[in-house]
Amino acid sequence: GAALETRILSAVLKECQSLQKLDISRCGLSSLPAKALWEPLGQLAMLFLQQNQLRRWEDIDACCGAPRLEWLVAFDNPIASNGNYRLFALEQRRSLLAIDYFLVTDDERLGHTPQTAGGSDGGRSGRGRFFS
Repeated sequence: GAALETRILSAVLKECQSLQKLDISRCGLSSLPAKALWEPLGQLAMLFLQQNQLRRWEDIDACCGAPRLEWLVAFDNPIASNGNYRLFALEQRRSLLAIDYFLVTDDERLGHTPQTAGGSDGGRSGRGRFFS
């Protein structure tokens, strides 16, 4: 993707409130617009944020403000390397069906971490692939 500034993305979100899918992966983003700009996006179901430079919980919280978000892809961001990333995203938006390329499991919905929900593979053996 091409470089994208947060202020430009903010303007896009304000003007395009009927978005269903938004792919802003590989755009060099280090932060996302405020949650208040995501909340009016009532049709946004798929959000692709992978391979940016997002480091703050506030960014995940903000984009999870989209009320119908079902699929969030944010791997290869510094924040996604945190072991609590999936659970945090799910706490912010309970309607998520998949995070990155894995379905949300029942154990995750109950608040269990992958270490307590699965075996030595970090819990991935119980996770279904959403898309390959």
